Amino acid sequence: MPPFRLSYSVTAEVKAALARFPKIANAVPLPDAGSSALHLVRLLDNTHHPNVERLLDFIERELPGSGDIGTKALKQLDPFQFRELVAELFLFAHLRARLVPGVRPADGPKALRRPEIECVWRSLTVRIEVYSPTDLMAFELKVKKFFSASLALGDPPNPQESCSGLRTGAQDRGKCGLNR
Repeated sequence: MPPFRLSYSVTAEVKAALARFPKIANAVPLPDAGSSALHLVRLLDNTHHPNVERLLDFIERELPGSGDIGTKALKQLDPFQFRELVAELFLFAHLRARLVPGVRPADGPKALRRPEIECVWRSLTVRIEVYSPTDLMAFELKVKKFFSASLALGDPPNPQESCSGLRTGAQDRGKCGLNR
């Protein structure tokens, strides 16, 4: 069975919004009428919300230097994958703002998994692959339960290795050295 896909109408509002964002319009062609499965169409149809307008402004600003990172986000059909790829774009923009000009999209073969961001600082090159589990909520729940279980067993993890910012509750923070 093929995956269920949402479809969004390409309205006059979508076309008007797309005219305000020429870099986005050049990156992703949309039909003149009808509908599209691209999640971007939903955003373009909701620019009356200030947060959506700011997100589109951000994408428009960062798209030219982001390489495949921004383009992949705009071509997403699934809202969850769209959100993950926009998060990658935010990370890329944040790093580029802090480490200009050493941050760039990673070059390489178009494999399924490869680093998306490359940071060069002095003689060090770091490649970053942004990874998110398929089921993030289940992953977070497992991490939290594992941490709580290890505390309950009386063998708390090493604070320098395992407690770096993971807070499961006020009573647990003191046990793993977070209050020091």
